[in-house]
Amino acid sequence: MIGFATLGPLHYRPHTGRPDLERFGAFFLAGVCFAIGFAKSPYRTAVAMVFAAIMLEAAQVLAPGRDAHWHDAVVKSLGALSGLSATYAMRRALPPKPHPNDLPDVLSGD
Repeated sequence: MIGFATLGPLHYRPHTGRPDLERFGAFFLAGVCFAIGFAKSPYRTAVAMVFAAIMLEAAQVLAPGRDAHWHDAVVKSLGALSGLSATYAMRRALPPKPHPNDLPDVLSGD
């Protein structure tokens, strides 16, 4: 969805009147999703998301009617990194879930 909103025709993109907030929010949510999906490799995920934000912005040079701006790539990258950071921080702050093998065996009477 982010790729289509970035590279597709402008009239298909959602508009709230605050483009930087839209960019930041979309990449923040993507950062949360990627942090959940790739929990064991936070640094690689962060590098990949920043790379994707820059490449999507650069690809706008090839899209008719679109133009690329470094400012937009920075806002998207900050959104992604904020989403990743918030999710990883929340995961560290919450107590770990017990593993099923760590639970007492109530059926055996131990």
